[in-house]
Amino acid sequence: TVKKLIKVPITQGLYGALVSLAFNTGTLYNSIVSLVEKDDYAALAKKWRNTAVTVKKGTVVVQGLINRRAAEVKLFA
Repeated sequence: TVKKLIKVPITQGLYGALVSLAFNTGTLYNSIVSLVEKDDYAALAKKWRNTAVTVKKGTVVVQGLINRRAAEVKLFA
């Protein structure tokens, strides 16, 4: 999925973070892909931390998912 959607050169750390996100969420969100392609790592890190951190149709925030997103950001930040 990452190789298919990301058309710009990226670091190994960002690649690993994207693979983790795609594996754990089942997708790569267009907003994430767009920020990667714009090379806007500050905005990417901010968006990433708030991506897919809820369950039950977005009604319950899960601390474990917040922790996972933060760990993924550390891979490329």
